[in-house]
Amino acid sequence: MAKKEKTFFGKLFSKKKIERKYQAASKSRRLSSWFAPSTSANTEIFSSLEILRNRARDLRRNNPLAAKGIMVISSNVVGGGIKTKFDGAGAEKIQEAWNKWAESTDCDFNEQLNFYGLQKTVMEGVVESGEILARKRVSRDFDFPMQVQLLESDFIAQEVAAPDREGNFINNGIEFDKDGRVQSYHIYETHPGDWSTIGFGKNGLMKGISTNSISKDEIYHTFRPDRPGQVRGITWLAPSIIRLRDVDEFLDATIMKQKVAACFAGFVVNQNVEVDDLNDFDDTDVMERIEPGVIESLPAGKDIKFANPPSMEDFKEFNSVMVHSIASGLGITYESITGDLSEVNFSSGRMGWIEMGRNIDSWRQHVMINMFIERVVKDFIKTYELTNNANLRNISWRHISPRREMIDPSKEINGILKSVRAGFTSLSEEITAMGRDPDKILAQIEKDNKILDDKKIILDSDPRNVTFAGILQAENEVSNEDN
Repeated sequence: MAKKEKTFFGKLFSKKKIERKYQAASKSRRLSSWFAPSTSANTEIFSSLEILRNRARDLRRNNPLAAKGIMVISSNVVGGGIKTKFDGAGAEKIQEAWNKWAESTDCDFNEQLNFYGLQKTVMEGVVESGEILARKRVSRDFDFPMQVQLLESDFIAQEVAAPDREGNFINNGIEFDKDGRVQSYHIYETHPGDWSTIGFGKNGLMKGISTNSISKDEIYHTFRPDRPGQVRGITWLAPSIIRLRDVDEFLDATIMKQKVAACFAGFVVNQNVEVDDLNDFDDTDVMERIEPGVIESLPAGKDIKFANPPSMEDFKEFNSVMVHSIASGLGITYESITGDLSEVNFSSGRMGWIEMGRNIDSWRQHVMINMFIERVVKDFIKTYELTNNANLRNISWRHISPRREMIDPSKEINGILKSVRAGFTSLSEEITAMGRDPDKILAQIEKDNKILDDKKIILDSDPRNVTFAGILQAENEVSNEDN
């Protein structure tokens, strides 16, 4: 029987050919040790969350790069605070109530921070631990009864038992209905790592901590979802944790090597001295007395040699590569995490600033605003309606981002002026981008212009009367000549 010939498509999709399509999917010896299971995001989080969180916190406490990276992200995303501006019928009253509440520590359950300070703590917690909880509380002791209580993600009882409610299930301490929608959070009554509140029983063993099921309507769970269906957050330091520790150990070893090098000592071997018993000489006596610059005499027949430590010629280059990698893992620039501007010019600095700015804008909108601020604002409006018997259905609001400093104001402001004049953007939009409230700015300009007109004062900064070059406008020149 003749051997059957393979068709064109049979040859194309043979097993041997398929394996060559994506070399990264090869199971060759080079990649045989690469273990990449096809588990869900929540399965991966369940086994790794606590370890990663604790290591990230340790790095923030002890590693300056980790501490600075978290600070850079928080300072750029939140800055002095993301402000909320209300519009529509009745906006003036609720704006006044919001400003009074947000700018006071009454909004904080612990009465320590105002709302903008809470934003900063939330963002730092998200970066450091991967997530943070905020619980809505009601208190009649204040003018406005709503408060926000921040809780570390440790409060979520990750291994809580299945619920009694039929059809519901629990995933990583969060309860869902049969359709997969969040219903409640299983929260410890006290922090599981706080021994001062947990206490111990008669047998010396730690007491168990009770948990409560808190409705999703009372919890603001803020984290960055990296995969669809992800229900818990992972520290943003995760891709850089090993490198951060490596840099720490490398710097420690380098410092120790420098200390050893500073202890260089000279020894004089006296060949003419006779010693009755060389065994009476204790080598440790000399070694324990080695100090920087010391000259030590050794007995006859004794000598000492030192190993030559490796040089530090590539220290700067190696450290720079490692820190660049860490900064990339966090999504920020090398210059922002180190403060080293020695190799930056205007063009390269601006390119890095723009790229980092895109990340900042994304984190601010998708993490801080959507998952925390928006929910707080909505609950504030509901509480205001209940306490004031008001109807605010026609109220709208927007969030004003903190001002970002310009790299070269003279060049960038000139570009903004041209964009506004060409109609590519609006004046209000550019004022908002600078972190200011356009309504307040324009109202103040109107007030200032009226005062100047009443006093018949013309300033170079007044575009109604003077050009950008400081020359009177043509119409005003004619008017002045007629007078």
